[in-house]
Amino acid sequence: MRILCLGIGTEKNKEYRYVSVDSYIPTIYDYDFVIFNLVKYSNSFYASLANRRAEFDKFFQNNGICIVISDVYDKWDVHSNYDWCPFSNKFEVKNTSGETIVCTGKRSRFIFESIKFVWTHFFTKIEINHNVLATNRD
Repeated sequence: MRILCLGIGTEKNKEYRYVSVDSYIPTIYDYDFVIFNLVKYSNSFYASLANRRAEFDKFFQNNGICIVISDVYDKWDVHSNYDWCPFSNKFEVKNTSGETIVCTGKRSRFIFESIKFVWTHFFTKIEINHNVLATNRD
């Protein structure tokens, strides 16, 4: 079985197709799996991604899996860095930082034990089906 993977962000990996923020991003729902590194990019990049919200919606309707390395909530003019997400109205991001991480998944514990994490934001409301790997005390 072949699984088509797309990486969007700053890290190159030979295991999936990688596109940088400066290059053409292919049709999202052509892929089964998307890894999205949501760090600080230009406002124009997020505006162009917001125009692809329908593609992400179709991707999720087709049971696509998306891993998002999230970042602080950032809004300018009419767009935010989360506007690409078809269910962005079902979660809220609070821009507060800290260091305490509580691992909630046994299978992911090794990640949080081997790397020192500092978080810059957290989700205060999540009204979607999701898997939490770790959380802060709040």
